[in-house]
Amino acid sequence: QQVAEALRKHGLRAEADVRDEKIGFKIREAETMRVPLMLVVGGREQEEATVNLRRRHEKEQRTLSVEALAQEMLDETARRA
Repeated sequence: QQVAEALRKHGLRAEADVRDEKIGFKIREAETMRVPLMLVVGGREQEEATVNLRRRHEKEQRTLSVEALAQEMLDETARRA
């Protein structure tokens, strides 16, 4: 939830799924809902203060800090406008 709040402070839309379900289930569910970006925050990411970024049509995953992610999303939004 802290990640979603941090992204909202930058003016980005974000929702946190904190249900007590397995991560694979949540990822499959998000893919069927056609969520364009998923951020996975597990134990390692919490320790390192990072997020794992998964884009819907890409197999590659990247690990970024929350600030780097927010800046990348803001830049991407500006390019589209």
